[in-house]
Amino acid sequence: MSRLKIRPVLCLFLGLFQIAAPGSEVEPAIHWTNGWQKAVATAKRLDRPILLYFQSGSCGFCRKLERVTLSEPDVVDQVNRAFVPVKIDGESSAALCDRYHVEGYPALVMISPRGATLEHLEGFISPRDLLHRLEASLLKKR
Repeated sequence: MSRLKIRPVLCLFLGLFQIAAPGSEVEPAIHWTNGWQKAVATAKRLDRPILLYFQSGSCGFCRKLERVTLSEPDVVDQVNRAFVPVKIDGESSAALCDRYHVEGYPALVMISPRGATLEHLEGFISPRDLLHRLEASLLKKR
């Protein structure tokens, strides 16, 4: 077999191996909107509620919420499908924290496309409990 015929077969084999290799799966991720104003405009255009995630770089429970709850596939799917998610650095967004009565991190606030608060959560929450609260906020939006 010539060298030119072997190369495509080898590339195909290595590509299939990489797809099937353990740990090579892409983790589901929430598609965070870049910025508050863009999130508001998108929510109005799509008629979806906004999920505000107030966090701080020095917050240990924020990292736990991201690692355990916000990376859980069912949570990721629900948020990406039904909400306009936006991550807010609470330490540099005092006006938004005041507006939505955020007193600690992490905080998750679900608001209607027009800005009315639907749900307000502070502290760590399990994936199952967050899914229930997301559903509740969707029912309130209607």
